[in-house]
Amino acid sequence: MMKKFILVLIASVFLILPFSVRAVDLEKSFETIFGLVNSTTNIYLMNSYDNNENVDGYIIYNSDFLMKYDLNNKVVLSKKNISPSDLEVTSNGNLIIKRIDENTGDILWQSEYGGNGYDVLYDTFNSYGNDGKIDGYFIYFKLASTDLEIQPGCYIMKYDLNGKLVWIKPFYDYFSHSIYATDENGDLLSYSSDMSFGAFYCVIKNVSQNTNVNMIDAGGYWGPTFLIDKLSSDKLIIIFNDHSNDILHFGKYTLTGQKLSTKSLNISNQNLFTIPIDSITINGEYDGFIVGNSGDYGNCLLNFDYDGNLLWKKTLSYNPEAVIESYDEIGNFNGYIVVGYDRVNKKGYITKFTYPKKVIESKNDDVEVLDYTYPGKVVTLKPKEKAGYFVKRVIVRDSSGKEIEVSNNNTFVMPDDDVSIEVIYEKRETEPAINPDTASTISVVLILVASIVVGSVAVKSRNYLER
Repeated sequence: MMKKFILVLIASVFLILPFSVRAVDLEKSFETIFGLVNSTTNIYLMNSYDNNENVDGYIIYNSDFLMKYDLNNKVVLSKKNISPSDLEVTSNGNLIIKRIDENTGDILWQSEYGGNGYDVLYDTFNSYGNDGKIDGYFIYFKLASTDLEIQPGCYIMKYDLNGKLVWIKPFYDYFSHSIYATDENGDLLSYSSDMSFGAFYCVIKNVSQNTNVNMIDAGGYWGPTFLIDKLSSDKLIIIFNDHSNDILHFGKYTLTGQKLSTKSLNISNQNLFTIPIDSITINGEYDGFIVGNSGDYGNCLLNFDYDGNLLWKKTLSYNPEAVIESYDEIGNFNGYIVVGYDRVNKKGYITKFTYPKKVIESKNDDVEVLDYTYPGKVVTLKPKEKAGYFVKRVIVRDSSGKEIEVSNNNTFVMPDDDVSIEVIYEKRETEPAINPDTASTISVVLILVASIVVGSVAVKSRNYLER
């Protein structure tokens, strides 16, 4: 990442005014059609990682194909027939993973993954390098074991061709839609839907103690959606169809299932939701959840807060199937990716909604800043040290000239605006040691220096961000 610097020598003093950042809207930054697809099968969407576990793009796949895009939305590879022909995965409680020689049937290597629970295989498919060659295998599974470093839930893991586990990452449970939370005692609780009794229930189990905790009536004829309020971490949220009408409701409960509140969402049970994901501000703070929706609002992306209030809606031209977090070209979170179908024209779509960038430019290089950043992000300035000077303070102004508060450690919150940056240096005062034999010579030098430095010289360089 290229570094920028700004040098400003100035003697004037300015009053620092407080500054607050308004909410920053997501913008549609990318959309593409990826061709004819079979709309009767699910499309899955996942972030892609290199062998060092750094995000390097995103992958869409179903039973027919796999496509990988890099972080700049360029197609890296497109493959069909992605089911492994030389991999065998079974479960005897743990996952038993074998690579088989296709010609001889010999086992080339065998690995085992799991713990004290019964772990369930969901899917396997090939992993490819950017050269298009198979470089390993993805295994999508549900982990029930409680004695591992990771807690139970759904995961995707990658094995290389030699049987080494490269990485393992959380994934969404597209099959049982179950979620997990930790209670105040440190016990792990699970939440899953059950329709054995003719209607939907949320079944709560204490996984750590292997006991049943509660069953919550979760309505009928519409599969309930579960999530955890990440602001409090001790509230369960259920979106469900009320028995008395066709309207979806928003219910909030304690982690053990005691009802706290319910409210109508004023949308019908004809709406189809994707698996919800937590919504995050550009600063990484949870503020609600996001779902793809087809129904009363049309095809769209919806953002609710944790009290069931609709915050915003982003219109789509297709039926959304999955939503994940998006990352920019240097791996920073910057919004969301949506994938889905146009069921009429049988085409697949990918759309990105991201926070707008603000580019930071300068004409010289005496203060270190990033190439760009996002409104709401904390920006750190690192003024360059100058011999004989110290940094008195850093001044940041928006495009109207209003000063933005800069902390003592030279950080500020980026507004949704262009900014200019000034650095104030002050000359260091020193006490020269005078030798009596050279006093007359020194005095002449001091007179000359004094004639140069009397008054103050100000050189100012402004840095304007381009939208």
